Amino acid sequence: MNTWWLNTHIDGGWVMWGSMGIVAVLVLSLLPLRMGVYRPSARVSRSVPLRSVSPTASRSVSPYHAFLRQFFWTIVAGAVGWAIAWLLSDVIVAFGVSLGRKITLRVALGSALIGFALVSVRIHRSWRRVLAVLLVPAAILLSALQINAVYGQYPTVRTLLGVEHFERASSFPVANSSLTDYLSSSSSVPSRGRINSVDIPATTSHFQARTAVVYLPPAVLGKKVPDMPVLLVLSGQPGNPDTFFTAGQIGALADAYAKTHHGLAPVIVSPDQLGARFHNTLCANTRPYGNAETYLTQDVIRWIESTLPVTKDHTKWGLAGFSQGGTCSVQLGPTYPQLFSHIIDVSGELSPNAGSESTMIQDYFGGDKAVYEAHIPQNAFAKYASSSFASTEIPQHTIILAAGELDPLAQRNEVAISRFAEKAGWSVSSVLAKKSGHDWQTVRAVMRYGLDIFGYETGLSSSVEAKLGGQILNKPKLSDYPDLQPLPGAAQTQNPQKEVR
Repeated sequence: MNTWWLNTHIDGGWVMWGSMGIVAVLVLSLLPLRMGVYRPSARVSRSVPLRSVSPTASRSVSPYHAFLRQFFWTIVAGAVGWAIAWLLSDVIVAFGVSLGRKITLRVALGSALIGFALVSVRIHRSWRRVLAVLLVPAAILLSALQINAVYGQYPTVRTLLGVEHFERASSFPVANSSLTDYLSSSSSVPSRGRINSVDIPATTSHFQARTAVVYLPPAVLGKKVPDMPVLLVLSGQPGNPDTFFTAGQIGALADAYAKTHHGLAPVIVSPDQLGARFHNTLCANTRPYGNAETYLTQDVIRWIESTLPVTKDHTKWGLAGFSQGGTCSVQLGPTYPQLFSHIIDVSGELSPNAGSESTMIQDYFGGDKAVYEAHIPQNAFAKYASSSFASTEIPQHTIILAAGELDPLAQRNEVAISRFAEKAGWSVSSVLAKKSGHDWQTVRAVMRYGLDIFGYETGLSSSVEAKLGGQILNKPKLSDYPDLQPLPGAAQTQNPQKEVR
């Protein structure tokens, strides 16, 4: 069966340009550019020729006045659309996140086109009225495509439909070498890593998880297979386990890292923390969605350790997430410091968000307020601060907190979380992605920096140092990443501008 259409890009290319072209043709066809009479009053009989009807009876309008009517209602509709989007996004915060200026502008554009179409239905007759009606779904489709292009959530038809993107793995390599032995060997490795879909059994949790996605770096695909650091990544909600690879392009970013580090890069695993695209499990054990927390912290960890070529030293394990996944990372990271030593939180929230606090306590946690409050990041960091992990002089745990420049709500959240982490004794780096909002463009910009930092912190860079004969590889500097800058007002205990050895 030919399924080429599943890989058709809907975030650009001919689909986007074709939709724009159709809308443009419809709009131009509906402009009152020729002389004539537009939209007589409904009181006039259709059997009476227009020329025999008095101006008062017909209430006809000239092309000039028809155009003014179109212009007026187009502006009004656009303004109303923008106002509604802004109120829902930044005042009511109905979505739990700020949509950002790029999204509200595209909502305004779509609303303006719909307003233009509706007023055109009123002023045109016959076939042009049909075109005006067709412009409504065309405008909605174009707006949806443009909003998706900003978010970057669904690059292709396949991702939109949730069709499995990557080949299923039948087996995985087994570690048989140290990093030192691997780097000293002359065996060749592929230029790119391998991405596979795989089912991770929910043996303990019985959580209804969807298929996970695993990235193996080039270093583990040759004869010498070293045990590698591990990075778990969690997409937002709505989302799929493969979203970090399709929209976030984490596989391509890891390949780019491996290219400059002799094939070395972390093993990356994207498990399912949702159970379904629109579920919000809060990354907790809850009544409606089952034991997501147990799945992530027991089943997934045990499967990774027993199946993949990874280190069992959890000081070289990390957890990253975007949006709802970012919130999960700052819930689970400080709660399970024995599992995750490095956190990357992109646009996470200050607390679990699936309705009001009272609703979550009752519906998700059976009325147990204490269990709910344990999943609030501020409380998780406070608990960490009283643990043995916080008693050492040098911080054992690092965290990168990030938000988009066009996402003020996420910026405020990350500033607050940076203070919680700093107070708990974490090494903190807070960054701002330029010219992006609550979207996957922010994720891609941050994860490029995050992978470099993670590789440095977990010893991949120092291993390459040995290969290069002791050449010093300094800690990545934020100034080397043109899409990023320090997050204003946030804690910076791990100064991103400073080289540290």
